Amino acid sequence: GGGGTFYLIGRLNGESVEIKLDTLKIRPDLLIDGEINISKFPFSDIAKILENKLPTFAGDLNLEGRVNFSTSEEQGSKFSYKGTFGIGTLDIGSENFNAKVKGSKWLGDIEAHIPGNGPIEFETDGVLKTEECAFQFPQLSIVNEINFFIFSGKNKVVAGKDTLLKSDGAFQFEGVDFITPEIKAGLQSFSWEGNAEFKKPDDGKKQSVSLD
Repeated sequence: GGGGTFYLIGRLNGESVEIKLDTLKIRPDLLIDGEINISKFPFSDIAKILENKLPTFAGDLNLEGRVNFSTSEEQGSKFSYKGTFGIGTLDIGSENFNAKVKGSKWLGDIEAHIPGNGPIEFETDGVLKTEECAFQFPQLSIVNEINFFIFSGKNKVVAGKDTLLKSDGAFQFEGVDFITPEIKAGLQSFSWEGNAEFKKPDDGKKQSVSLD
């Protein structure tokens, strides 16, 4: 029960919306799967769903692709998206990290898992171009600001008691500032192709960075 299909053409906050959901299930668990085309979507509409795990979640995007979203008591919330989107602005974070983005375009796949208990997991596979972005890790007093970058490849982020960032692909940065309590460094341009990994364990051990 509680299943069906859904088709809508209209406007959201004055912006055009076209949604065709092949699967729409509300009970006993929420399941949404289908195609979506939104010229501008404010994150404030879903921020309350994520506030326990992501207290900061604001901004807006436009998108055209296929989305799947499900939530249940056993598995928590799962989200996947295949297609294109552009970000006007994005401010996302928790006590462990914060990311701010302006003027970004994406083509590829995105997956997220927010369990009832356990770490949040994000995975991406595609091409991303961004005009401005900044990443902060407050507990480590690390700030990384970038004027422009393009990335092609795969990323994985695990945010919980332990923090893990893994990347396999090619980067190109311009106008990079890296700031810690000990150093302040800047680069006019930088490119990288390969594997990178950052770990911050919760057992008192030091964080680690590896490049391959």
